[in-house]
Amino acid sequence: EELLIGQITASETIELVEVDNVPQPINNYVKDWHAPIGIELVYYAPNIGYEVMLENGFCIFFDNDGHHLNHGGMHDDGGNHHNSGYYCMTGDTLDIDALPLDIVNYINDNYPGEGIQTVILKPSGKLFVELDSGLILFFHPDGEFLQECEFPHGQGDGMHQHDHMDFGDNSWHCGGGGMGGHQGGAGGQHGGMGGNGGGGNNNQGNEEGPCWGGTGISINDLPQLIQDYVETNYPDETIEFAMQTFNSNYFLRLSDCIRIVFDEDGNLIFDSGN
Repeated sequence: EELLIGQITASETIELVEVDNVPQPINNYVKDWHAPIGIELVYYAPNIGYEVMLENGFCIFFDNDGHHLNHGGMHDDGGNHHNSGYYCMTGDTLDIDALPLDIVNYINDNYPGEGIQTVILKPSGKLFVELDSGLILFFHPDGEFLQECEFPHGQGDGMHQHDHMDFGDNSWHCGGGGMGGHQGGAGGQHGGMGGNGGGGNNNQGNEEGPCWGGTGISINDLPQLIQDYVETNYPDETIEFAMQTFNSNYFLRLSDCIRIVFDEDGNLIFDSGN
């Protein structure tokens, strides 16, 4: 199994795969062993196997049929971090004021004396919150507490550091003086998906192409339900970037750096402005 994992990480041909298109055993394994943590990115080495990066930075390997590969004798994959640093905190930085009130109240009630340092929005709409002490909390978009983000096995096994190719930049982040990406280019053992830390307006350079967490799409390709939501709730704002994530959600950045996430049917998941 370690030999096959080595072949996956050394493959010169890597494809990014949408979550819905991976073999069902992979989705089943993640649900059974890692819920509520979900899949963030899936790298596929054709005819060899898959490297699956979870929302907390764990990397899990599977063969070509989706059967889990035991890495370093750890079936729970706890040491397979994609790099050093904030494994749970790869995503788009939000202003603390954008946190749902339920999350703020939960932190005040259960972690008295702790301040909030950083808020990260994932392409799934989930939120990771780093406290003053360094503790990281994981929340559902509606504010429900899910769990603390912990690393019981440290940074040991699974550290294959290389960069196969660039899968696009992170232009869904705000540029200039806005809120930028937090480790926005970190993308699994197969390297980055860009790391420029900020993006331009009007989908500059990435209107319809790869970006961290998904694929930039034309605003005209958004479901009408989403376009109507923005027109109704933000009549004075414009959509500056639209992305369809690898789990089929839609991620929008508006002109005032408001971030909105919708499911594939156009139903609202998270709105940093409301």
